Amino acid sequence: MNKPKCILITGLVFIYCCHIMGQLTPELFNQKLELKKNNYHWNEKTTTITEIGQKKKINYTVSKATINKNKVREITYYDQAGNIKSVDSIYYKTQNLEIYKSEDRNIEETHYNENNHKTYIKWTYPNGAIDEKFYNYKDEKLVEIIEKDPFDTYRETLNYYDGKLDEILSLDEDGSIIMRRKFIYNENGTIAEVQRIQDDEINKSILYTYNETSQLILQEESKINRFTGAIMPPERREYIYHKNGILNEETWTIYFDRDYTKLADQYITQYNEMGLKTKEITKDFRDGSEQIYEYRYSMK
Repeated sequence: MNKPKCILITGLVFIYCCHIMGQLTPELFNQKLELKKNNYHWNEKTTTITEIGQKKKINYTVSKATINKNKVREITYYDQAGNIKSVDSIYYKTQNLEIYKSEDRNIEETHYNENNHKTYIKWTYPNGAIDEKFYNYKDEKLVEIIEKDPFDTYRETLNYYDGKLDEILSLDEDGSIIMRRKFIYNENGTIAEVQRIQDDEINKSILYTYNETSQLILQEESKINRFTGAIMPPERREYIYHKNGILNEETWTIYFDRDYTKLADQYITQYNEMGLKTKEITKDFRDGSEQIYEYRYSMK
């Protein structure tokens, strides 16, 4: 297989780390909520970034990635002066085990079962501390998640009704319920709403809208600050797809007011038909600024 080389052009470093389900445990959900982004795996040989600011253009190599015959993927990151900032490595041991080791010697070890379901994650830190996360299944359905660190143990249980996920219960060490997440479905059997419930009150709600082919096209989130009770600015995510079903464009908009009339921030991400990111646009409506990244790819 040919190995593509990735060339990136960007403006302001924006780290997009929000999953489609926010903090609602993405392992649990209907596959129709799992946006098809990158189903194509490639081995980057070099990655070059061109930073485009408001008034100037700066070109520099941001990273270089290599994969050796043992399938060890090493990425070296550089600053604008060409100095090495960090070196990370990912080790793929077997089909059922993935190990990531960063330059600061943090190690993340992920295990999968024969059905490619995640079963166990262990984080090991240089001081010897260990965090663990266990995924337990019954009849191919995830029914429990247990997370342990040196100080606490957290547990979530998943309840199903008529074959569909009905609710997730977050429990403390004594087994008391501290939070519920309730799933509501439409007539087609896809998730229409997820509610976060604490102290018998809904303090977060996410509504989902689909197109005629059951692809998610709109996600609207409203929430209440759990500590102050204040209504938080609403958020909206909109999705457009390529003809092959791969996500084409994702727009994440944050508003100032609950009526969706005054914009605060907007983030637009575009992908090509292979699911590779091609552009990111960051807009701040408070000061009128806009920054752009563009990503270009070539096959080698």
